[in-house]
Amino acid sequence: MSADAGEYQSLTSDEATSPISDKKERNVKTISLSLSMMGMGSMHAVIGPTLLDLASNLHSNIDEVSLIFVGQACGFIIGTIMAGLVIDKMDHHLFLGALMLIASGITTLVPLMPSITLLFIVGVCRGTCIRALEIACNVSLLAVWGKASNMPMQILHLALAVGCFISPILVKPFLGTSRTLDSFQDSNDPNEFKNYSKMVATDMVGSNIEFAYILLSIYTFFVGVFSLVVYKAWPRVYLKSGFLEVSKEEESRSERSFRIRFVALGTVVLMIYFGVLLTYDGYLTTFGVISDLHMSLGEATSLAASFWAAFGIGRLIACLYANIANELVIVIFDIIGCLAGAFILAFKGDSSEIMLWTGTITYGFFSASMGPATISFAHRYIDITGQIGAIYMIGAALGEAMLPFFIGQMIENYSAMWLMYIVLICTIAYIPIAGVAILMALFHGERK
Repeated sequence: MSADAGEYQSLTSDEATSPISDKKERNVKTISLSLSMMGMGSMHAVIGPTLLDLASNLHSNIDEVSLIFVGQACGFIIGTIMAGLVIDKMDHHLFLGALMLIASGITTLVPLMPSITLLFIVGVCRGTCIRALEIACNVSLLAVWGKASNMPMQILHLALAVGCFISPILVKPFLGTSRTLDSFQDSNDPNEFKNYSKMVATDMVGSNIEFAYILLSIYTFFVGVFSLVVYKAWPRVYLKSGFLEVSKEEESRSERSFRIRFVALGTVVLMIYFGVLLTYDGYLTTFGVISDLHMSLGEATSLAASFWAAFGIGRLIACLYANIANELVIVIFDIIGCLAGAFILAFKGDSSEIMLWTGTITYGFFSASMGPATISFAHRYIDITGQIGAIYMIGAALGEAMLPFFIGQMIENYSAMWLMYIVLICTIAYIPIAGVAILMALFHGERK
């Protein structure tokens, strides 16, 4: 539906969850959202492969430079709150366009920061933009497609996976090489190699990661401009009721109780899901280098790229069967596959490169469709407004804050295998939490 630039269409909650009738508007907005998610994925995945280079630039070790993950997670919480307050009150693509332009400038600054403190601050700003973008894209897609969002949601998150896959490949030519690491490649002493993670990375040579960050910034800038063009063509404002702003006539006490409990369980599931994804991606390259496998930095970066390649293939395949398989079937199938991959990683991840690659690819493939399928499944039982989406993402932000910092300390002080152990523990935790949420939803029935 076309409109003048100054004319807005305000939608009630029911109307906002119905698919937009104009096919061209629906498709263009889906493309715009997908491009935004791809840029967000690139920003998400760029830190892990460049972590050692960032440490070298700052003359720091891994546990110190990993504070960028903590700063980013703090930004996730800020971005979640900001999106929850704003997204239901303004045009989604105006919000997206502004965020993408801001994110473009912030991304350029990451490798240029001269201190850990400034890197932490940039991490906060990055996290704010990334999380607000993620909520805006998901909520906007649900508003465009309504209950028919299963396949579009998988496509949207496929774009995220593509961005995450491209990012390690993009930065690989710009990574430096470590003379210290090269001298350890032929060492058979595990204690000597383990100490590498505690060394100050002052000998990295040939690092030009600032060019990789600039390329990502250029892409992000143009996507932001495209989002603003879409806003000018089809301006809309979605006015939805908030999480608790529902009258007694509209909702019974039991319905309200179900919604609160269902959102709480979904929040915990997404906390585990996003926390594990960010942690595994952020430390996989480092794990390959400092584990007993003694992988080169290039090989470990390729391993990280394979994780996102499997993730992207999983999302692509999910797009093909999304209209055939129920979201519940997809979620259960994914949990089983993730468990298989996590067991391989936890028991064989540091003893065999083949098993490490197998476990990484398996976990990446099966975790791909679980996130979007979970959101689409929840949307069948509750109306996911911007505020509910914000609550979900606060849980995700907590997972993304706690797990990377905890894993960084465990790797530094004990063993790199703690990365794999935590992945397995978190994956096992899916089963009872998701099981209770699914049973609640099935007994309650779909929303009208």
